Amino acid sequence: MILRNKNADILRSLSLLLVLLYHAWVVCGSVPIRFSMIHILVALGGEIGVTAFFALSGFGIYYSLFGMDKQGGLRFLPFLKKRARRILPHYYICLFFALLFLDSASILAKEQFGNIITHVLFLHNLFPSYFGAINGVLWTMGVIVQFYFIAILLYKGMKRFGLPFYLIGIVFTIFCKFVVYAYILPSMADGQSLAFFAGRQLFTALDNFLAGMAAAHFILKKSWRFSRPVTIFLFAAECILLLFVCRLGWGLGLHTNNLSGYTWHSLLALVLFFMLITFTNIKLSVSFYPWRFLLWTSGIEYGAYLWHLLMYNNLTSKAPAVHQLLANGRHKLVYLLLIALSLAVGAVMTRLVNGYGNQMKQCFRQIPKEKHNA
Repeated sequence: MILRNKNADILRSLSLLLVLLYHAWVVCGSVPIRFSMIHILVALGGEIGVTAFFALSGFGIYYSLFGMDKQGGLRFLPFLKKRARRILPHYYICLFFALLFLDSASILAKEQFGNIITHVLFLHNLFPSYFGAINGVLWTMGVIVQFYFIAILLYKGMKRFGLPFYLIGIVFTIFCKFVVYAYILPSMADGQSLAFFAGRQLFTALDNFLAGMAAAHFILKKSWRFSRPVTIFLFAAECILLLFVCRLGWGLGLHTNNLSGYTWHSLLALVLFFMLITFTNIKLSVSFYPWRFLLWTSGIEYGAYLWHLLMYNNLTSKAPAVHQLLANGRHKLVYLLLIALSLAVGAVMTRLVNGYGNQMKQCFRQIPKEKHNA
């Protein structure tokens, strides 16, 4: 059985924190940051974080499918059932809370039935008007769930063809973006506003997932290991390369009808591919407090991610204390408060949802026994 990779969990936590910081920065007014490179990293935090989420999803799914494969074969329904147990409770509770108790309740109208039903079915990301209508982060869950439906097929392709399969995925993704940005969007009246929507669908982000799957395939297939100093040096070099890619995209555009628009996310995913391979081979001491904190954060990732933007929007629009801090220029303090609250809410919701789920499983397990005893 393949164990969960703790180093990948740390990268997942860092991606989450980057997204939390990005959204806090945006809802507080996108105030420029003094140091240009830090400003670029924060301003691109959503793009970097989501691309990393997709890559890490591919990485984790490959590990999971590899374990299933070794234990007796790949079965589609058990695989989906396992994924559903992990994400559906958090997702639906967050969705229904937004509809019943927040401003999203305005969507509870006859003409918005399609909006609600597509969110329930994880298809909302396919419709421009539904893309971020209820909760601005839920579109990513639609893309990830759609990836689950083809994950076994992709796993088999990666297992059979190896890294060339990833290269085919890169070519396919870039070609799809080229067609969308160069031919489809320019013919549409609101094409420019649809650029982000079109560029973050499964077919235009497929190589993001394949980057993680390819990294997992490489790690599991190749028995290589550099010395710790060399591995750390390589990872540091990859971090510098990541900064270079970010500056390049910042200058040339991300969702644009040019070479950068077609290739930037693919290039970022390729850097993440190398970072996954390198960082997961660095032996970390789990007694080191920052690592322990990040591992804890990875355990509440879904809860923090799904709820944070709803909370941000509510507090920055309605909380007088937050308004006062922002008026006094205390933006950094507000960022920290919002992130801390996101993690706290994520921890509470994870505990509640997981605890309720465990109770339900126990109840269902006891039903046959009670009938038999009767």
